[in-house]
Amino acid sequence: MVLGQRGYEVSLAEASGELGGRVALESRLPGLAEWGRVRDYRVGQVRRMANVAVYLESPLAAADVREFGADRVLIATGATWRADGRGRTAPGGVAELDRARIFTPDDLMQTELPAGRVVVYDDDNYYMGPVLAQLLARLGAEVTYVTTSSHVGYWSEYTGERPATHAALLADGVRIVLNRSLERYRNERVELACVYSGEIVVLEAEAMVLVTSREPQDALYRELVGEDPDDRAGNVQAIGDCAQPALIAHAVYSGHRAARELDADATTDALARDRLVC
Repeated sequence: MVLGQRGYEVSLAEASGELGGRVALESRLPGLAEWGRVRDYRVGQVRRMANVAVYLESPLAAADVREFGADRVLIATGATWRADGRGRTAPGGVAELDRARIFTPDDLMQTELPAGRVVVYDDDNYYMGPVLAQLLARLGAEVTYVTTSSHVGYWSEYTGERPATHAALLADGVRIVLNRSLERYRNERVELACVYSGEIVVLEAEAMVLVTSREPQDALYRELVGEDPDDRAGNVQAIGDCAQPALIAHAVYSGHRAARELDADATTDALARDRLVC
């Protein structure tokens, strides 16, 4: 949108059949429908611009990008949720996991939904864990929400949402377990350790949803620029979650900033020459 407003000829290649990326998926979850406006406003503006071409269902490989011949390339391929338990509490991941029974937020947003007794394990500690617990409870699953924090969705304390989030889980019949980290999951047994004492408790579950951390999907970017960091000063730039998984607001800012600063190097060089002449 910003590049189009600045007068650039822009081609937007979208791998899926709709624009919006994670916003399109997350806005379908309970209580997050309003987030669709983040996408809708920008899509509406882009549709009005003759200098911005949108191509849906157009996944690109490195060869496709090179063949296209654009002067500058911004890679916004996003991030995916990890299925190995790696997060704040377990930076190396959780070694013993029954992978066949593990689900991630991406699975649930793509309608792969576990049933029966389900543990939602939240080491991300913001909105995603509680929202997915609500989703599954409303679909009839017997849900236990486990968090490494002392509160449900701890970071939402800073947005004023935490009390309402906790109350919503209780209203949907979700069992809440606080201050517990995941030790292992095997044979339908979830072993949880107290974050203070290390005491182990066991829960029975046919499935687990891991909400821990996300991994940048930067394979295309790396292939285009190479593995050497010194090669990354060319015409290819990773933006948004592809550069650093974070909040939606951060991804929006990343794209906006990249568009504002697209020709900053040339401008800076020109100013430097002017100052030198003066």
